[in-house]
Amino acid sequence: SSESAIILGVARTLLQISKLLLQLPNSRESGDKRVSADSGDNVVGLSLVESLLRFAWGHLEHHMDSVRHLTAQMLGAVVKYCAYMDAKGDSAALTALCSAMSRLDRGRKSYYVCAWSAALQLSPAALLHLLPPQPLVAALRDSALRNTASTALEAMLDKLCSECDTALISTELVQPCLLAARTSEDAGELAVLEKLLVRACTKREQLLQDLLSYIKSASTAASAQELKCVLMLVRVARGLGAAGAEPLEAGAEPHEAGAEPHTWRGLISYELLKRAAVDAVDETRILSLSVVSQCPRSTEPLRAGELQHVLYFLRYNCNVQQPNFRQLILSNMIKVIKRLEDSYKVLRRQMHVEGVPAEVANYLQFAEDLRRQCFASLVPGANYSRRFVALQVLAWCEQITLEGYHKSWEAEYVEKLLLHLEDSYENNKGLALEVLGSCPKELLMRKDYSISLDLEDIIRQASSLKPTDCVSAGYKLELLRTRLPGAILQGEHSACAVIFHLVRVLLGRARAQLSECARSIVRGAARAPMYGLLHCIKAVLVKVDPEAISQDEQWTALIAEIIDTCMEVNAAVACVVNNSSPEGHLPMDMTVQISDHGNSGNVTLEDGRQVTAQMVLLCAWRSVKEVSLLLGEICARLTIREESPSGAGSVTAEQLRTVGEHYTALLGDTQHRGAFEQAYVGFTMLLDRLWRCRAAALHGLPRRWLQRLLGSMAAATTPPTRRSAGIPFIIQALVTTEVAVQEHDAWLHHVLRQLLQLVAGACGAGRTHALHVLRALVRHAALGARAAPLLQDVLCAALRAFDARSWPERNSSTLLLSALVQRVFGVQRTTMTGRIFFLRYPQVYDFMLEKLQEASSAADSTVVRPSLYPVLLLLARLYPSSLEGTVSNLKLVAFVPHVMSCAGSSVLKTRQLAAKAIVPLISPDMYIPHLESTLELVQHEHTKANQLHGLLLQLGRLLQAGARAGGLAHWHWAPRLRPALRHLRGPCYPVADELIKVINLLVL
Repeated sequence: SSESAIILGVARTLLQISKLLLQLPNSRESGDKRVSADSGDNVVGLSLVESLLRFAWGHLEHHMDSVRHLTAQMLGAVVKYCAYMDAKGDSAALTALCSAMSRLDRGRKSYYVCAWSAALQLSPAALLHLLPPQPLVAALRDSALRNTASTALEAMLDKLCSECDTALISTELVQPCLLAARTSEDAGELAVLEKLLVRACTKREQLLQDLLSYIKSASTAASAQELKCVLMLVRVARGLGAAGAEPLEAGAEPHEAGAEPHTWRGLISYELLKRAAVDAVDETRILSLSVVSQCPRSTEPLRAGELQHVLYFLRYNCNVQQPNFRQLILSNMIKVIKRLEDSYKVLRRQMHVEGVPAEVANYLQFAEDLRRQCFASLVPGANYSRRFVALQVLAWCEQITLEGYHKSWEAEYVEKLLLHLEDSYENNKGLALEVLGSCPKELLMRKDYSISLDLEDIIRQASSLKPTDCVSAGYKLELLRTRLPGAILQGEHSACAVIFHLVRVLLGRARAQLSECARSIVRGAARAPMYGLLHCIKAVLVKVDPEAISQDEQWTALIAEIIDTCMEVNAAVACVVNNSSPEGHLPMDMTVQISDHGNSGNVTLEDGRQVTAQMVLLCAWRSVKEVSLLLGEICARLTIREESPSGAGSVTAEQLRTVGEHYTALLGDTQHRGAFEQAYVGFTMLLDRLWRCRAAALHGLPRRWLQRLLGSMAAATTPPTRRSAGIPFIIQALVTTEVAVQEHDAWLHHVLRQLLQLVAGACGAGRTHALHVLRALVRHAALGARAAPLLQDVLCAALRAFDARSWPERNSSTLLLSALVQRVFGVQRTTMTGRIFFLRYPQVYDFMLEKLQEASSAADSTVVRPSLYPVLLLLARLYPSSLEGTVSNLKLVAFVPHVMSCAGSSVLKTRQLAAKAIVPLISPDMYIPHLESTLELVQHEHTKANQLHGLLLQLGRLLQAGARAGGLAHWHWAPRLRPALRHLRGPCYPVADELIKVINLLVL
């Protein structure tokens, strides 16, 4: 906006002015003029310092990066001038700086930016007097301030290390860091403290020696809090290469080289590490693993005690429930495994050195013990975390290569992995499949496992009613395809031939189930659910090479049959998913029975339960989901015949057109969100392919579909549904894919203008659909910035729709306004200056002012005006700018009298919203005068009860805001409030209640 440009220019100018401070007659650049300078020069410099500081405090946290950086540079120049004048004997400027910093809120980043500038320029004595390190260290506990506070501490540390002795650094900075480490419960804070201590020890070696002495003395009888601090310091020493620095013979353990027999690298005992591994504090436990896993070189050998500690840690911590702690464990374990592999290669090259063969044996034994322990964790009843950590570590173990190591496999291991192919979490299924990929075929071919790998049994499982069984069947088929292709197709065949045969078998079973569903969807839901086999077809088909099958006529015919089958499946379940009943629908030609458990189609499951409408709905929408995803994969991956010069391709343009028509009809007719959300995913995959297609006939299809849909909305041929069902998804998919591929906004703006025309001139149903589509486009993250030029038109349309006659249109306008508020104001910053808001959206200013004028001038205050509510809600998010009125005449103060008049409304909600909206409209210089004028209205004898109540509500809101800002300190309110006490004797209890609240705010 223009305000941002002005502020940027002001910041640049003030930066140049700040650089001229040192050129004043009393500064070092003035030469002989310094002697003849009068005292007015000091006054000028001091005045400039105060003015520049006043600007800096308000713009160090500006929303523009450039303004923030320029302001920080300007502040650095000011601090440099203050330091120079103080060194010359004039401390007035430095005193002004200290006074200004003492008034700053330490909960804001600007304070620590100023501290950073002071640390760069001031002398150590002045710096420690102005900024004691303890508050800066304490600020590290706030994640919002951590980065700026750590930057200030680093600058302070550099200053102290360059000019002070080690004892002072230890007292002023190191000791507060150690104290904070003892009580810290945040891993992020510990990481910053560790970084600071490493920086300090790098600059002063004596500090490292002091820390090593502290580690050895504190570790002998460390408390729970001390233990965490000790481990953090061990990591500091480890990072600086001080751990394990004593000379050792090759391959010898520490006790063989003269150190303590149970000491980890000469610092702490292994018993202390084990104690930390089972500590009650999460940070302490993860520190006990990280001191072992992290090292400067990945080729540094792991000692036997370290390997045993890793196993000990995993035994007691792999079942943690916290996701963040689980990720920390895995991040350290991958470091251990990577270091195991890299250092093993180094040791193998040193096999001639004495003691190295023993270390190599320790490595191989650890690898086997780690796998054995992970398999032992895969027990029935283990929680998700234990299963996931064990499977992930096993997968990493399968990826490493240790020369001379042959992984042992047992039938028990295979049994456990096969059981986890049926895990309830899909990522565990994938990890189990990955580990089974390296299992010997002889073990997989055994028939005595509880989980069958027979093709018929897997297909039977794919036909289960449970969706998780279908996913498990897909993973089992992938295991057969990769490891046991002979179980699918006998003899030596290519991968494409195996996939072709498997897809053919699955498709034949799916068509048989389709025939059952076509006769009776209720019986099909019980005995032939279809969606499991469709899921397996998709899971297998994505593994085929599109180029390898592009010229195969058998594959072309198979793909065509799959597409036809998908269309027939959708037609078979359309009567259910296109019905608006949220609890499912049983076709009317079925014999419906009413029981205590709901409607049933007189069909029972194998366990004797009746098939309910909910079961039929589940079967139907999951079938639509799998059809949509399967068609999307086919359209996105396989080759198109019209794109190939040789005419080779697995799908044709007509098939793509048919699939697209299927998607648009599906999204337009489906009433259940679970179905059309998945159809949207498949439709997006198709559109992404069409927008990139070189064939002109296919490239133009999305535009034709969109124009046809917009035309049907304008002609009111689209039926009204809840939130327009899948219509917003269709248009969102058509627009977002075009923007992502073509990378221009013209088509998006054209669609938005057409939708705005529908909102302005279509029938009621068309306007409702258009508002829902606008909401979907505004909410989409990829379109947020691109739609900005038309946001003000969309905002005005949403506000006008609040006055619509029909409830669906008013409801859709509230949903659109909610999306617009999030897009305009953002998620984190929920407010904005009125100047920026109305410079971006000037049409909204006139509209909001017009609505407020209508409400204030209306003779009947009992009329409910729906559009007044969003206007007041928007005003409550705005606040005055210091530059208001400098570029345009769009001022927030124009709204004040109209919002005041809303206090007289007979509608309680209007009065409450007006009280909320008045607060940000009153600038600080008008705060006290406005309170006094409002109190005068309250004192008036002829003020009506509704207006009196509304004024008191506004007073209460204003007083709450003033108390937080400290604006009531010097206001003498008692004489002005005393006449209003007579209202307590009146019969209106709401008025008396609000008046008492106002008195409490003033007194307390």
